[in-house]
Parts: sequence; structure tokens; C-alpha cells
Amino acid sequence: ARAGRIDLLRELGRPDDALDVLAQWTAQVTTTPYELAERGTRRLAAGDGWGAVDDLGEALEMLPDNEPLLDRYIQAARATRRYETALVHLSDLWGDSPAEVALMQRLYRLAHDVGDAPRALHALDHLERALGGGDPGRLLDRARYLADLGRLDESLSTLDALGREDPDW
Repeated sequence: ARAGRIDLLRELGRPDDALDVLAQWTAQVTTTPYELAERGTRRLAAGDGWGAVDDLGEALEMLPDNEPLLDRYIQAARATRRYETALVHLSDLWGDSPAEVALMQRLYRLAHDVGDAPRALHALDHLERALGGGDPGRLLDRARYLADLGRLDESLSTLDALGREDPDW
């Protein structure tokens, strides 16, 4: 009911009233992952991205293999530019998630997008073990991150394995 009221107030052009209803909801203790996910989604839609990251992150801790929730969490982190928070949180969740490959792909993509070479390389290593080595795109990314980290010999040997002399990056 609250979610519908928030949506209705936003559609009626009353965003401040929607935020007031959302604030009342936020003040209440919400403990189930589904309530947290719903509230986080509403907070993101209402423009409270920081609160959305917090709620969605808490829900994700309870449901780490829920891919739609994971995607909403990353969307909220991107919207608020809370990349570091999201990267640390996703790295912490990795150990508990049965959806390791999906989580690592998202962690890799987020780290790649923000230029976090150590975390991107970490995620690539896990993806290579889970999916098997040899994907040229992942190997080229690996060579790039190794070079960014100053591990030039490893970067060159990765490029050699690809049969490339010029990395073209």
C-alpha cells in the first residue's frame, strides 16, 4: 500500500509528499529482504539513491543469489557513484553466493567501468577458474589490468598467449 501511495504521489507531481511517505516507511524497522528490496527500489525511484544503496545492500546480504536484486543494487550504486561501497560489498558477498559466476561478472563489469584494476583482475581470475580460460576478451582485459598494475612481464606473456604484439589499448 505504501509503495503504491509513493508511486501515486510521484505521478501527481508531488515528489516532496512521496519523500515524506518514504521517510515514514524508512523510520520503521524493516527486516525481511523483500521489504528492504522494495523500500530500496522505491527510495531509488524517489531520488534517495544513498538510502537505496543501503537498503538494497542489506537485502542482498540476505539474498546474495538474487540476480534482479543484484542488478538493482548495482544500478543504485552507479546512480549515486558509490562505486567503492558497491565493489567492497560485492567482494564480501562473493564467498557466500552460490551464484558466483553471475556475481563475479557483475563485479568485474563494475570494476572495469570505474577503472579499479585490482578488483577487476581479482574478478577475472575467479571467472577464468569458473568458466575455463582462453576467452580472448577476458585475456586481453587481463593483460591490460596487469599492465596497469605494473606487472608488465605477466601482461606481455598474456599478450603472447593471444598471439598479439600490439595490445591496441
